[in-house]
Amino acid sequence: MNVQPVSDTTVLCVGSPGAACFDLATGKPLWHESDGSTTAAKGYGGLVYALRTDGKVHALDARTGSERWSAYPAGTTVAQLQYADASLLVVTDRSGTFHAFDATTGAARWSRAVDGGQFLTGATSGGQMVLNAMSSTPGVGDVYTVVSRDTGTPLWTAKGLQELYTPPTGDLLYAIDSQENLQALAADTGTARWSRPSGLPATVARLAGYFGSLQLQAGTLFCNPDDDTYAATSNPSSGLLAAFDPATGAPSWQIRGPIGILAGGYDVTGGTVGYVDKLVHGVDQGTGRLRWTAGAGIGTWQFLGAAGGLLIAAAGSGRSGTQQGPGLFGFTPDTGHQAWYQPLTGATGDWATAKASGALLASCAGTLFCLADTTALNRTGSTRSPA
Repeated sequence: MNVQPVSDTTVLCVGSPGAACFDLATGKPLWHESDGSTTAAKGYGGLVYALRTDGKVHALDARTGSERWSAYPAGTTVAQLQYADASLLVVTDRSGTFHAFDATTGAARWSRAVDGGQFLTGATSGGQMVLNAMSSTPGVGDVYTVVSRDTGTPLWTAKGLQELYTPPTGDLLYAIDSQENLQALAADTGTARWSRPSGLPATVARLAGYFGSLQLQAGTLFCNPDDDTYAATSNPSSGLLAAFDPATGAPSWQIRGPIGILAGGYDVTGGTVGYVDKLVHGVDQGTGRLRWTAGAGIGTWQFLGAAGGLLIAAAGSGRSGTQQGPGLFGFTPDTGHQAWYQPLTGATGDWATAKASGALLASCAGTLFCLADTTALNRTGSTRSPA
């Protein structure tokens, strides 16, 4: 199940049998569909953009579910939702052509075909959008085309990259090239501001080992490659979390662990980076030095994120004879002290998470949780089912 905030007051869940919205403050169900007609959805600014089996995108009021408008590209249908903000929705059709619509009215704004285009990977605060065409040729790498957000006009192209990351603010994009060099590029022109060896392990195959791996968070540029891609292209016995200075590209530290263990991701709060490598760990954000380890003897862990000044993880299965079993756990970032524990029944499997208004949204096995403060689950201990 996919969970995402739509506004400061509304949460969207998409899964089987369809889409549903909930009040962020209380978890109260607002509306849901049960016919399974929505195959994917994105939310932004109080609207839910639902891709349905009729091949159209439908804009729905997030609080009521009522339809505002529906649209589809001329002569074709919508294949994938790519991007949404307060004024623009971007989709792709089955040929890979990108189409932009006015988010308020559904009026067509522009269309742009990019050879091999597959993903819109980000949009800058300066009005640029990054379109990705993934290469199927060994040793070539991906092609990224940066276009004008307002018109779709191509501005510049970069070839042979494994990754091109778009931070939510600022005028720089960060890239990893085919030789694992880390680069900073001007968003408006593509001009390199700096480029330096990253110290990251070399990858092979389609040179996609670092696709989607970069993120700028709390003043640090992190690299955490997806295990499904990274394992197939690099050392299959090593997961990776690395940190860099975003101003210069200087490497700060690296952590490697068993593949699949770092797949739960990481988060930062109080100068500590939290992640799971069999157990829950907290390391110093600046140096990577281990501060603490927690969770021994409890079960199999998945890291969820940071909320209310705590690092949150879920234990999916408890060990016989222990006092604590499956549940949600909040740890203090400085010492790893267990601040609270919420036992769970039936919440097994993978968790989906998202951030909203300072809270951490987490969904598992058909139940939605909102973790919002430092002492309790969802302030009242309540949960809501998206069903």
